[in-house]
Amino acid sequence: MFSVRLVEGGGLMKGLIMRLLVAVILSSTIARNPASLAAEGDSASVKEHITLATLVASGYERDVYRELLNRFKLNSGIEVRQLAGDDTSFKTEIIQWLRNGKVDVSYSSAGRPICKLAQAKLIQPIDALWREQQWDSRFDARVKEAVTCDDSVYGVPFGLYYWGFFYNKLVFKRLNLNEPRTWDELLTISQILKSHQITPFIFGTEEQWPNGAWFDYLNLRMNGLAFHSRVMQGEESFIQPKIIRVFEYWKLLIDEEYIAKDGYLLNTRQSLPFLLRGQAAMTLSGAYLLNQLNSEQKEIVGFFPFPILSESVAQFEDVPIEAFVISASNNRQEDAEAFLKMIASMTTQTWLSHKLGYLPAATNPNNLQNPSYLSVHSSIYKAQGFSQFFDRDITPQLFQPALDSFAKFSREPDIIETLLNLEKARQRMLSQEASELK
Repeated sequence: MFSVRLVEGGGLMKGLIMRLLVAVILSSTIARNPASLAAEGDSASVKEHITLATLVASGYERDVYRELLNRFKLNSGIEVRQLAGDDTSFKTEIIQWLRNGKVDVSYSSAGRPICKLAQAKLIQPIDALWREQQWDSRFDARVKEAVTCDDSVYGVPFGLYYWGFFYNKLVFKRLNLNEPRTWDELLTISQILKSHQITPFIFGTEEQWPNGAWFDYLNLRMNGLAFHSRVMQGEESFIQPKIIRVFEYWKLLIDEEYIAKDGYLLNTRQSLPFLLRGQAAMTLSGAYLLNQLNSEQKEIVGFFPFPILSESVAQFEDVPIEAFVISASNNRQEDAEAFLKMIASMTTQTWLSHKLGYLPAATNPNNLQNPSYLSVHSSIYKAQGFSQFFDRDITPQLFQPALDSFAKFSREPDIIETLLNLEKARQRMLSQEASELK
């Protein structure tokens, strides 16, 4: 079995840390109750409308939401108008829409994004509604935690998706390979694949942000969720053994040429043909990848969770969660709450899962229409906690510097330079925060 022993202490580690510390010093002088989604009965007379803000990645997603709103209107008599933005525009426009009272209900990513809206008092807590509807019995505590800020619940989760390795089942079958459970098993598989002229990992990183998956999972598997969260908030130095070790593991994959060298020239969609044709065997991705495959292609793509690096570290997973929230300035509270009640219903959760490729945020695997989701659902809920993915968790001041550093590292894996750049960005953030307190 191919294995590698990485230095955890001793002279090499101490020397590396000293070089990093010296370089830093020298460079720093530095979210009515329709019980079901189904359109049942006659349409009630239409009331004055409410407005829903949605993030859509395609015309198809816009049409899915339009159908959802039409069904809600037929069921409740409440008309909902849709304001939609793409991933780039929505993040800035939603702030203005909420401040100007332009929307009553809005989409929000869980975790840091939803808490940012809560802290700015742009959305309202829904604790009373949550208790009234007894949603603790519907949503897992880890899912509820993702929409909770300062002990108050702010959103109703409607879907989640998972990250991990998607692989070509035909390649694995031909070479007699099993899904790896541990890091050493993953390295062994990579070595076998390379010996058969198959690239172990294809990873389209033209847009940079997918690189965050490597950092997320290596850090979570080695150091746990609490430490990872502190790193994301800039509360931990990048120049320490725990972080150095993360990059040593990542560097190994690059040095051994297990990751396709030209991945930075491809986006996620462009990298898929290499996986489907068997020129590459695996990719680290979110389940959104499956939405880009037809039914035949889905048959040849399997999934396994990111392997274990340390038996002593609990399992944590990247599980981005989507939610709907109520604007603090909404003028139609009863109607807004009616919409959230519909979103929380198992009928709606299952319908959205089928249409958008999410797993339902409500935890009832018996409602999963895709049988392949059952094993994934089981794997996700074995985790001790969820991370929301790199771009949602990291503090904004570190976001772009980290993406730039990761992108360069994927091409030129210089650990010292990478950690220096990350620590410089963290020090700038701390200095800016200190100045704002004066």
